[in-house]
Amino acid sequence: MAHGPGAGRRRAALWVALTGAVYATGVSGYLNLRQLTDDPRTLSWPEALYRGARLFTLNVDLPEGTQAPWWLWVAALLAPLLLARGVLVLFRDRIGGALVRFAARPALVVFGAGERAAALVAASTAGADTGPAWRRAWRRRWWRRDVVVVVDPDPQALESIDGPLVHTVVGDGTGPGSLRAAAVARAAEVAVITGDTVRNSAVAAALLGLGPPVRDIHVEVDDPGLAGTLEQGGVRTGVAVNTFNAATLTATDVLDELDLVPDRPPARAGEPGEAVLLFGTGPLVDAFVLELYRRQRVRLLDAPWAPPPRIAVFGPDSAVRCAGLARLLGSELQLLELEPFEVQLAQAVELDPDTTRHLHRYRPVRQVVVAVPTDLAGGGIALTLARHFGPPVPVALVTESASNPFGEEIARQARQRRDTLSSLRLHPAPERAYTLPALRANRDVARLGRALFEAEPRGPVPARSSVATWNALDEADRRSWTGKAEELLERTASRGAPLRRSALVPVDSPELALLHALGVERPAALVRAGLRIDFTDPTALRAAADALGESDRAFEVWCEVARLRTDAALLGRDHRAVDPTDDVDRLVLLRRAVLGDTDARRALPPAGGLDVGDRPVVLLGDPDQLDEQAHHLLTTALDQRLDPPRVFATGTAQDAAGFGTGVAAVAGDDHRRGRTRLLDLLGAAVRARHAAASVRVLVLPGAATDEVLLARAIGATVGWVQLPGGPDLARTLLNGAVGVVPLPVDRTTVRAFLHPGRWPGPADERDGIAEELHRRYTARRRDRRAINDPSMRPWSKLSPWLRESNRAVVDDITTKLAAVGLRIDPGAPGPLPTGWPSTVTADQREFLAEMEHGRYTAERLQSGWTLAARAPARFASPWLVPWSELDEDEKDYDRFTVSVLPEVLAACGIGLRTL
Repeated sequence: MAHGPGAGRRRAALWVALTGAVYATGVSGYLNLRQLTDDPRTLSWPEALYRGARLFTLNVDLPEGTQAPWWLWVAALLAPLLLARGVLVLFRDRIGGALVRFAARPALVVFGAGERAAALVAASTAGADTGPAWRRAWRRRWWRRDVVVVVDPDPQALESIDGPLVHTVVGDGTGPGSLRAAAVARAAEVAVITGDTVRNSAVAAALLGLGPPVRDIHVEVDDPGLAGTLEQGGVRTGVAVNTFNAATLTATDVLDELDLVPDRPPARAGEPGEAVLLFGTGPLVDAFVLELYRRQRVRLLDAPWAPPPRIAVFGPDSAVRCAGLARLLGSELQLLELEPFEVQLAQAVELDPDTTRHLHRYRPVRQVVVAVPTDLAGGGIALTLARHFGPPVPVALVTESASNPFGEEIARQARQRRDTLSSLRLHPAPERAYTLPALRANRDVARLGRALFEAEPRGPVPARSSVATWNALDEADRRSWTGKAEELLERTASRGAPLRRSALVPVDSPELALLHALGVERPAALVRAGLRIDFTDPTALRAAADALGESDRAFEVWCEVARLRTDAALLGRDHRAVDPTDDVDRLVLLRRAVLGDTDARRALPPAGGLDVGDRPVVLLGDPDQLDEQAHHLLTTALDQRLDPPRVFATGTAQDAAGFGTGVAAVAGDDHRRGRTRLLDLLGAAVRARHAAASVRVLVLPGAATDEVLLARAIGATVGWVQLPGGPDLARTLLNGAVGVVPLPVDRTTVRAFLHPGRWPGPADERDGIAEELHRRYTARRRDRRAINDPSMRPWSKLSPWLRESNRAVVDDITTKLAAVGLRIDPGAPGPLPTGWPSTVTADQREFLAEMEHGRYTAERLQSGWTLAARAPARFASPWLVPWSELDEDEKDYDRFTVSVLPEVLAACGIGLRTL
């Protein structure tokens, strides 16, 4: 049966004609009354017209002594039926709403009207719009279990939703009235797809407020944090909340069908794998990259040698999108070879030369995906790419919206033609994402059940057959795997470590032991399902520590519990005291003392005569694993002329001597482990009331993981020198290298990290020198910086962190002076110097400039800056590299800063003299 404005007008005209015919029949009947008496009087035309109208009020009103003809009785029967039908049409929404509210038991309630809802309703009611009209009308009974209720505040939007089993309700979905009107408490499933994430979350929150009467809720949410909040709200209220992202569902479905990730190694070692080309813009592009990342994670669990997929992103905003993905993935981005190319998507008929040149670099090509908002936005370039590559390379046109006539024509030609267009396929997202089977398959238990099946070892299975194999299972087998998934979800949740969804699904070696201890026998299944246990949650970590018992790995987990707990009382309740001499007990006690617990500080064991000074340095590593480069780096970093701190190693005295002169073992030669010695040292520092952050820890090759985790947990300032052969802390530490400063292989940067300077004079003197340095900096850089650059503002308007950065230059002055045999003289400087004393050679001044760059790099890295294009507002700098890799212009800035130091000090009344 056709729907739409034309069909509605035809139905209205039909009912008007039928009403007119019944009225005319009634009037004719009154004009042809049969007389039963001798009274010859008949009804006049006005009387017949009046009585004909009264037929619609169930009033035949025959004159006395007359008999109605048969057609008058037909009109009398039909007239009230037509009147009732008119009343129903006039008040259809209110009557239908009342019936839905009080008696309907809908199979699905959809909040939101539009393209999304239309696709979901069409898929849910498919097959119900067939057969004779009377059968279709019978299927529309409001008490049926398979009716669909659509709720939206816009009546015009609801008019676009139609179907034999569809009822509409005008409402916002957040108030109790509209929720009752939609009969959500009796609905089997609810879908919230308004098109607005904020509105979706508001409707979902209102549904959660109803509690357990509501069962399954499918909520479209783009923000991962908001999705996690809604899922946790569902756990608290006992409602199953399934958050989804249409772009992610579409990318997953298309990749399942096309199998984009290469399933075979390169033909020769070192040869790049086949490439995936992504053309487009919008969230679909991000979704495809993230899904490729997840699948690469799965492959690495089975084949650690697997090369990273080569992904080229073409589009007008490709650089911006790749930068956003880099921020999201962080160090995980190294699992992909991702490169953006900014090109326009209006390349129809022929590709431009730049695009063609880039494509040549990426041969061989495995698959091409054009991901765009509509087929009009990408149909032209999809056709061009299909002709460019030919049938061997499939081209997928994936659109966010439903197809229009242009896309349907593309699909028709691709199906019919056997030439180059035969490789092109159209994939509209609404047909992929907005269906109940797709939403149900996105539930955690369904995803995990399938992942457990696919992770089960059963011999070599071709990658393309995994989806078909799962689909080939009968319903009983699927329920069996789903049952196993449900059991695993319940088991981990009962232990306080529930499985949660995550865009990042790393399962590295530090997590494997924890997962096994918590009953996850096949961690690969979690990666396949996009689930993980949040080991940044102290409760989940505590559950893993309990399961691990008293093993060494349990101590590492307790280090993370201690680091993540910022409340001493909560940490004390977390800790289950065992042997008072146990390392875990000492760890927790020390962390509580750092957090300000005075009882814990008093309970710390005595230092045993260990004098750590006020700025101790600890070296973690194996001296036997240090090469010549590392020893040269340490020689400069531990230069005893530069206000030397006390330097310790956690190994034996022999090991400590292997690092160089001036390095002492914490407790000499004994049988105790390195982490116990480190606990002694950290405890001595805390007992001496030094801030934990004043302890500097340098991680070198051979460092023990538990020692690094211990130092980080207590709050020491930990630096990681990325030497060849050294540990990759991002992979070896639980929760990655968060909180660890990544230091380049640069001697002065490491020196500055281990020797943070301190200005010996008063604070106002320090600020005066910093202000003068900043004034000279702005005068020199005025022609190279934009006028609105944050670093070019005057001192009074400079941001606090930039002021502190200038003060850090002042703090390091005494260290630089010591390196060339000088120190400050607070007395009168005499004549204003024009430069450094003649005793300071050109090579020494060059080394001072190198020291200033190292200080800058160490300061920025400790403040959370990253190596990227200059963006002070985002804490990014391109100059966080070793001195040898710095360009001459930036070296000149460091040389200038060093050259003006004597003049700046003299201007502030400070002179120089030899040591």
